[in-house]
Amino acid sequence: MNTGTVCIGYLTDERRMYTFETFITFLNKIQNKNKIHLLMLINGNSAYFFENIIKMKLQDVNYTILVFDNHNNYIRKIQSFIAFTKYNNIKYCMKFDNDLIINNHLIDYMIDNLHLLENKENLYITPSLSSGIPTTDYFIEDFFDETDKFNIHKLFLKTNMPTELWGFNYSELNHHTIYANEWNVDNFINNLNRMDCYYKGIHPIRINKECIEYMNRVLIKYKHKIFEKQDYKIQVDNNPSYLCNSVFIIDVNNYDKLVHNMELYVDPFDEVPVNKYCKLNNMKGVIIRNSFSVHPIYNTIPNFANMEREFHEEFMRQKV
Repeated sequence: MNTGTVCIGYLTDERRMYTFETFITFLNKIQNKNKIHLLMLINGNSAYFFENIIKMKLQDVNYTILVFDNHNNYIRKIQSFIAFTKYNNIKYCMKFDNDLIINNHLIDYMIDNLHLLENKENLYITPSLSSGIPTTDYFIEDFFDETDKFNIHKLFLKTNMPTELWGFNYSELNHHTIYANEWNVDNFINNLNRMDCYYKGIHPIRINKECIEYMNRVLIKYKHKIFEKQDYKIQVDNNPSYLCNSVFIIDVNNYDKLVHNMELYVDPFDEVPVNKYCKLNNMKGVIIRNSFSVHPIYNTIPNFANMEREFHEEFMRQKV
């Protein structure tokens, strides 16, 4: 089996199978097909749907399908992803959740810069997702014009931070939102880093419906930029903020160590372990700037599932 250099672990979800053909369309266009292996991590009830699209539409990409039962299987998918990658002597894992829009140019650029992970100080490479944390502020800086920046920052300042979310009180962050005169993301993050909570993936974009609606309107307005190749830039974060991006490339050995270290867990997901491992080992994160990629919404927004489907339909309705 020709397994390549990067194993793309695509984590499916039956709530949004409508995104898969978009992913395949971009994957068919990449230049580095000989360097990737697509590993489909599928829930049993939807296996036929994904297998059918792959057989009909995937072009010249090596793939494997693993099928799981439908009960609390996220971390089991990640563990199987790592085990498959190691067994086939693939050096890197690319975690890829199913709610993203990432074009072929960016996937190629990430693969072309894998040498950055040969530096043992760098834990991951990740793009600037539109609502990723901390990458949403990079995305806004690079993608938005001055008027749109002003407008979304004004919405950030109207965000009342929750007193109860994931078991924590985030209200002191209101000093940087409803009690502030301007949005200062550095002050917001510095305050968050001082707080005694392990879930630090909090941001106005994640909890304020008006913020994410405004973001997604701008994405649709300038969606041609999402499809185009950009002037990508590498930014190495020496003291990386808490990462809440659902796509990244990581050395399989690092991923294996952190996922199987039970002391790093607070729930059955890999988000907190990734961040704890990064901090404990004084590692850095590699962010790709000008990488206009889309994460449309979080489940912390009311009616997120319908909003996400409507966004995707509108975004993909007209070709650019």
